[in-house]
Amino acid sequence: MNSTSASVINGETVSQAKGDVPMIQVRLHRPAFFSGSTREQTNVETLDQVLQLEWIKRWAEEPNFDHFAQSPLGDQTLLMAMMRDGRHWVVAYLTIEAVPLNLPIWRPR
Repeated sequence: MNSTSASVINGETVSQAKGDVPMIQVRLHRPAFFSGSTREQTNVETLDQVLQLEWIKRWAEEPNFDHFAQSPLGDQTLLMAMMRDGRHWVVAYLTIEAVPLNLPIWRPR
């Protein structure tokens, strides 16, 4: 039988699955030159939970924000913030266990 428990990680309430519930591991992207804080990392069950994490939701509040997209990268998937002016930013690294993302796919040219 599957069950979930809620915990707080770095100020975020996160649902963590127990048993065989597919998970998405989310790790905040920080450029190599950035220092002074820890990298946020958590496990969630759905894309909606990913997009509700405070450090991801902030991207959608940017005036120039258009949509989120995904970009395959080896055994991980990049969560990308796509801007109206054509710029794009890596927001997080996702490790996915059979959870459909239903986001547009972005590939470098």
